[in-house]
Amino acid sequence: LFPYTTLFRSENDSRNIPMKDNSVDLIFLHPPYWDMVKYSTKKQDISKQGIEEFLESMREVIAETNRILKPSKYACILIGDVVRKGKFIPLTRHLANICEELGLEDCGNAIKITKDSVSQRRRGKAIYAELAKTRNLKQNHDTVMFWKKLT
Repeated sequence: LFPYTTLFRSENDSRNIPMKDNSVDLIFLHPPYWDMVKYSTKKQDISKQGIEEFLESMREVIAETNRILKPSKYACILIGDVVRKGKFIPLTRHLANICEELGLEDCGNAIKITKDSVSQRRRGKAIYAELAKTRNLKQNHDTVMFWKKLT
């Protein structure tokens, strides 16, 4: 899910969802992995933002989805971590912190093995981590995080 998603066959911004409070049983977010793939040329597209702006936009998206989620219902977020210039950027941890700050309860994670993803085609299909030696981390999974709205 990024700011331009399909809700009721119209284009909307996920930071301002045209739905009533406490009206949804399940939310599944699949945001861009920061700037790995550019989804549009629109200024508001969060895949084009710097990391701090991206995380602030994701805070707004998660807060908005939390608003429309019914109490005791679930939100899932599918995201992968990123490596830029040899530096590990833990998007999963950043988004988990945001969810906790917004009062969601952590219900665990599932791992989604990626196969022939865009990022793997760019990096090669080798599945191993050699970060300590070469500062080049190759990953073959994404994380699905499960969150429960308490109130």
